[in-house]
Amino acid sequence: MSAQPSGETATQQTTNVTTGERDVAPTITHLPCGVGDVSTGLLCALISMGAAAVGWWISGAAVALPLALVGGAALAAAIEDHRVGRIPNTVVLTGIVIVTCAWGIVATLDNRTMGALAVDVLAGVVLGGAPAVFLVWLVAPRLIGGGDWKLLVVLGAMVGFLAPAAATVIPLVAFGTATVIAVARRRREIRLGPFLATGYVVAVLAAVAEPELFGSWPVGSAVG
Repeated sequence: MSAQPSGETATQQTTNVTTGERDVAPTITHLPCGVGDVSTGLLCALISMGAAAVGWWISGAAVALPLALVGGAALAAAIEDHRVGRIPNTVVLTGIVIVTCAWGIVATLDNRTMGALAVDVLAGVVLGGAPAVFLVWLVAPRLIGGGDWKLLVVLGAMVGFLAPAAATVIPLVAFGTATVIAVARRRREIRLGPFLATGYVVAVLAAVAEPELFGSWPVGSAVG
């Protein structure tokens, strides 16, 4: 069995042995990953922008803006992974751009030093488990998708802006929940995108709810 190439139109024709006429099966158009999901991307962007505005207004901290925007990228990645089993590089690159821009924005508006922020971001990536997952992907790529560790880099880095220690929540929630569901459904393969996005949301909420536990800055002090 051969797969239909992405972006091409699949048309099947069969011959009716009674009449000798050719029956044309319905035409199915296969679009490459991400091309047919403009509305999904716009929806995720609108949701994240709304959350960013509300978060910034409530907390008074500029870090709420990139946190929400990366959340929108994580949502888009989760939807794509659930639908087609692949996290597009465009979504990951969008997250990287947001994190990069956040470095200067948060440093300026939240009165934080860029050097200290760089350390927090790096700590978030490491504590979020991205290096470990990357090594697993290198050794056994059938066990983990390339998009999974790339997305984890972005999510861990962004949580690092808020509380590097909270980044540990992402893999705990993601892999823990995915394992439980895989065992319950007796499945050997499961798509991690939705679980990584969930882990990100839980990590951010945990950092905001327990600022003393995770050493969150500055949302915890702003809310309190």
